[in-house]
Amino acid sequence: MSFTAKKSDLDKNCTVHGYPNKPIELIANCGFIFRSDSNSEDLPGFAGAGLFDSYAIEDEIEQRVTYSKDKLITNSNALQIMLKKVGRIGETVEKAYEGMP
Repeated sequence: MSFTAKKSDLDKNCTVHGYPNKPIELIANCGFIFRSDSNSEDLPGFAGAGLFDSYAIEDEIEQRVTYSKDKLITNSNALQIMLKKVGRIGETVEKAYEGMP
């Protein structure tokens, strides 16, 4: 999902620009390993700093995604609450970097 939120007015509605549209999701019972090769150039199949991917610890199961039951899609109030929280996280990160966006 992509959205914008005005830093000066995070308590008002955020603007959604795009919704998720992936038809398939991967389910793994034991979790995923997330890797960025910026610190793992020695791993085969990884090339170039900044690449990011996730790998299932065990075989994953593919299944069709059903967005029609997702609360963030069907409940605009829940969506706005979540987006405002993400906006606040961005605000906190920016403050940690002395105001640099």
